[in-house]
Amino acid sequence: MVFTTEQIEEIEKLAGINYSVRQIAMYLGVDVNEMMTEYADEVSRFRYHYDRGALISQAQVDMSTVDAAKNGNITAQQRYDKRKKETTYQQLKEELFGRSD
Repeated sequence: MVFTTEQIEEIEKLAGINYSVRQIAMYLGVDVNEMMTEYADEVSRFRYHYDRGALISQAQVDMSTVDAAKNGNITAQQRYDKRKKETTYQQLKEELFGRSD
């Protein structure tokens, strides 16, 4: 599939707010099955930008959480600790079993 620059930006934004592949296909007005095929292809342009959008959004949340934790917010400190454990677990899984989404 070929996407315009505007569609790529929309894909990243929508993935960043946890829209499903099916929802994004409907939003863009493209065939859902074709979009699902694009997502299944881990090296497709759609998959890259979908994953990138989710990553950017999570990174922004994580950076805000760290800033709040550094400023003494107890809830943010707890969220940071939880996220750190999740990330460590995910990294260990990837080291042992390869890429796992």
